[in-house]
Amino acid sequence: MRALYGSVCGSFGMLLFAQADITTGSIRTTSVETSSIDMTAIDSVDECRATQICIDRYLWSLYDRTRKIDTIRVPEQIKVSVKRKGKTKIVTKTITKIVDEDFTWKDPKAAERAGMSPEDYVIGGMDPTFRVTLYHALRALDDAGLMPGITCAFRDDYRQTIASGLKAQSDRSYHGGSFRGGYGHGLAADIVSVKGETRAERLASSAQL
Repeated sequence: MRALYGSVCGSFGMLLFAQADITTGSIRTTSVETSSIDMTAIDSVDECRATQICIDRYLWSLYDRTRKIDTIRVPEQIKVSVKRKGKTKIVTKTITKIVDEDFTWKDPKAAERAGMSPEDYVIGGMDPTFRVTLYHALRALDDAGLMPGITCAFRDDYRQTIASGLKAQSDRSYHGGSFRGGYGHGLAADIVSVKGETRAERLASSAQL
């Protein structure tokens, strides 16, 4: 079994992967309010934790309970007054704003394009051995009360092209780019904590996780 490494990306989350020489992706994310989480769906996997189908069900429950929010840079043009040679002129200036983007729609769109259900696409696209390793890591974090959530797992080339921020080339992502083997060979998952009532609390929880 491959060793499992963890890399904290800023203060927003963690990328779990099965290689030491990955390409960094953008995973600046927040997560859902804990009051909306159905813990019974997660606890039920204890009854069959040894089988792949239950491992996949557990990983999907962590993905399903997590909001998909990214921080992106958006250019905006504004009118400003400037004084040149004693005269005031109105000019257009481009500034960059940091805004939150909800990317919940991206995985379902990619799954539909591939003719799959979102669960089969997101979870089934990862390498089976990696899914087992990921399960044990996240189960330990969950049992420790850190409430992990998955914002992204498998991505094909198309899904990678609509990803935001810093990212690998569309075919070379360890999330499942065609150069890495494509569907069934994804070796990366973006992880945050969903613990906390406010965004600041969830960011702190993600750093702790």
